[in-house]
Amino acid sequence: MIRRRAVLQFTTKNGLKIKVYRIKPQAAVNLVALFDHLSIQSRYQRFNEMLAAPDPDFVWQTAQRLATVDPKAGAAWLAFADLPGEPNAPVAGARYMRLPYRRAAEVSIAVRDDLQHHGIGSEMRRYLARHATNTGVERLVATFDTGNKGVWRLVRYAPYAAITTVHGSETEVTIDLQQPLTRDNARLGKSDGLSGGHRSP
Repeated sequence: MIRRRAVLQFTTKNGLKIKVYRIKPQAAVNLVALFDHLSIQSRYQRFNEMLAAPDPDFVWQTAQRLATVDPKAGAAWLAFADLPGEPNAPVAGARYMRLPYRRAAEVSIAVRDDLQHHGIGSEMRRYLARHATNTGVERLVATFDTGNKGVWRLVRYAPYAAITTVHGSETEVTIDLQQPLTRDNARLGKSDGLSGGHRSP
């Protein structure tokens, strides 16, 4: 049970209260619970693997790795909510990890399937962007499945200029945290010339 002070609290449009905490190594069990509530499609979009019936040991080891984040390398958070029959259930996760070019970071966000389209991912994206900016990150990058409508929505409504590059089934997006969206750059930029996408772990 999480008893630490939340770094972020908000209420969804349908009245669900969400509390967000900085991830700790002992939260691996919560990551496994979140994974269990992702559909096969969501797992593929997050991990680029089908993972229909993954080895439990593999899931646990991956959760332990994702729950251990060096503050110098990045940051990660888990969101919790009290659901019917599931008190303090993990409902979403977000993280960014710095790339070799220290002013850029790879970002990933996952929301359990039954709570998507409630604004949870957007709230966590906003918090992540503010935190990353405060630590000197200037750009967030991600490579995602082109058919992932949820990520497209997050990109489309991000309050920053963004460039997307579609490479068939994969799309790369770069969000410029130094360039807040204005009327002059409000349209989502698109390019066919970018390369070197970074796959989320």
